[in-house]
Amino acid sequence: MTTVVDKGIEIISKLINGVASTAFTYMANGSGDNVEATDRTALETENTLYGSERVAATCTNESDTTAVWNKVFTASGGSVTIREVGIFDAASAGNMVLIHVYASNKTIDDGESIDITLKINVAGE
Repeated sequence: MTTVVDKGIEIISKLINGVASTAFTYMANGSGDNVEATDRTALETENTLYGSERVAATCTNESDTTAVWNKVFTASGGSVTIREVGIFDAASAGNMVLIHVYASNKTIDDGESIDITLKINVAGE
């Protein structure tokens, strides 16, 4: 499951009416294993080495109501353990809109890649 966090909901509402203007286009991954929760504001342990740094994701829409972020991370110079993934509005720090925590670690060794896609469906009330 992917969880939209409280801060993300706040900023989404501000994007709708122009109070905020920075889109959520950056994907980060980490090795933390804390559960997904709406009060999370950051990854538990964000990866910053070996090609796993936070970067701009490819952003698309799968449908009129489904936003999609995709990024291929390739380990370079060492191994990377990925357990959590988040989407942010800045290349560093910034606000997190959503988080996903895998059930188990995904480890990529030097030269290996992992293709990560996150989606959210935005439904009106």
